Amino acid sequence: MSRKEVPRAGLVHAALAGRITNQQGATALRLSVRQFHRLKKRFARDGPRGLLHRSRGRPSPRRLDEDLRQRINRPHHHRLPRLNDVHLTEKLQEEHHLTISRASVRRLRRAGRHPASRGAGPARIAAGVSAKPPAATLIQIDGSPFDWLEGRGPP
Repeated sequence: MSRKEVPRAGLVHAALAGRITNQQGATALRLSVRQFHRLKKRFARDGPRGLLHRSRGRPSPRRLDEDLRQRINRPHHHRLPRLNDVHLTEKLQEEHHLTISRASVRRLRRAGRHPASRGAGPARIAAGVSAKPPAATLIQIDGSPFDWLEGRGPP
């Protein structure tokens, strides 16, 4: 049982024994009273196993079929090993007419132990070394003859 399903058994059992109401049990589990009533029926019929999620152990209906997964994993091993996930997604669309999300490509790559390669990135300036000033640096000069600093500095 998951952490979410553990308190269900005790609350449903207490409701079946009459120690709490359906409303109290539903509020504690953050369910509607109607759904809590369904849980009570399943618990009475199947015991604690009736409280488990019914999709547990089944493959997702949105899962990519195995043939498509093989077609996605095949091209980047031989000809396209240096592409990142976005570029591989675009190449699969252009060359193989496979429409698939970047997240799916990434998930399949990571599952197959083929992470995307990363570029070197921009060059970094070492600490303590100032960058060369740009060619057209603006220098501000005051050409007035007035003593703006009142004798505390050069005119």
